[in-house]
Amino acid sequence: MPDSSDAGVKDAPAAALPALLVDPPWTWEPIVVPGVAPPAGPTVVSWPEGVRESFLENAPAAPSRKGHDWNAMAERIRGGSPLADLTDRGRSALYARLLVHGPDDLAAEALDDRRYWDGLVPKHVQAIVARHELAAYELALHAVRPDDLDTLFALAPFLDAEVTRLMLVHSDGVRGLPALTWSADAWFRRHGTDALPYALPHALGEPGREREVAQQAVRGMIARDWDVVAEAAARHGGEAVRAVEVLRFPIAPHGPRFPLEGLPQVLLRDREHALPAASVRHLATLLFWLRPEGPRPRVEKALDEVVEMCDPASLADFAWGLYQAEFDARPPAGRKRVWASDGVRYALERLGDDRTAARLAAVAAHWSSRLVRDSGGESVLRVFTALGSDTALRLLDELGREAADRQRIAPGALEAVREITERRGPTTK
Repeated sequence: MPDSSDAGVKDAPAAALPALLVDPPWTWEPIVVPGVAPPAGPTVVSWPEGVRESFLENAPAAPSRKGHDWNAMAERIRGGSPLADLTDRGRSALYARLLVHGPDDLAAEALDDRRYWDGLVPKHVQAIVARHELAAYELALHAVRPDDLDTLFALAPFLDAEVTRLMLVHSDGVRGLPALTWSADAWFRRHGTDALPYALPHALGEPGREREVAQQAVRGMIARDWDVVAEAAARHGGEAVRAVEVLRFPIAPHGPRFPLEGLPQVLLRDREHALPAASVRHLATLLFWLRPEGPRPRVEKALDEVVEMCDPASLADFAWGLYQAEFDARPPAGRKRVWASDGVRYALERLGDDRTAARLAAVAAHWSSRLVRDSGGESVLRVFTALGSDTALRLLDELGREAADRQRIAPGALEAVREITERRGPTTK
């Protein structure tokens, strides 16, 4: 990308630019904050809606006979004969039947008999937890097995440091990257930011699998309530806040996978300063991360700041330059697979103007039906509806009447015209 000075417009000073265009978090080295410890309070029992009821449904059926001799069943368990006489599943069913359906005193006594804790069926553990709650906490911990991650689900109502650690340790791998298991992911989603004080120490710890999985969990909390996460991190100092700031962004954000040299400059509104080359690359990365179907309000707010300070016409030219540069960088076969990447499409929608709409309409009007089908070309119409101007509406109408593709572009354009005019009201021409 040529230096701004080459075009007679000098670079804007860093102090005049948003932080995301000068020193974005995705460029920082990993931040480790030592000494952050989880709360030392007691284990909290918090039932997500419907979970306790579903756990109880997993219990073995209660004895069908009236006047069932619970004392005899308890004595049999107390004597230990089921340990030798029954299979693991049979012993598990017998034990769970007493613990879930039996009298309180006999069930509590049997719960303390650790001889029966090995080999319990995970669904039976869940039923026992549903009845005895905190009294069954140690049993639920004991039942967790690395080779059967369903056993984690019995810990659903419990919230403390040890349960959090187990959820992070027993992680899956997705395309070589550590990831939460479905049980752990469900646990973090259900407990939400209540789990943050327990997950944060792991997310700020030394690099490794546990840290990566914890950061995945914290990212989910950030998506729900950034302010709560920032406030919790602030209790551990400025470096902790910087560390979680990084987590607002994807694990490995990337900008365009094509050269940015030669693109139009992005001028500030005074038209006497331009974004430096490094800031333009950061802007492109931001655009490619946001994408049309992935709204991220807090980061979009940062982009709003960029749009507000920059010259609208130069932003529109930059967006069109991204489209052209991506198209030119692709081999012919690649051009047929997709008309534009999500990042370029977002740039056109977010930064484009009436000139952008006219340029794009001139291109899309000649696309064949086969090209539109193979490249997802119908999504080009979203650019016009996003721009929403009278010019964009007129161009949609022209595409509806004159586009070469009569199967997708033409009918889609006319439908878009109807939607926009209905939204605007009956007085619009």
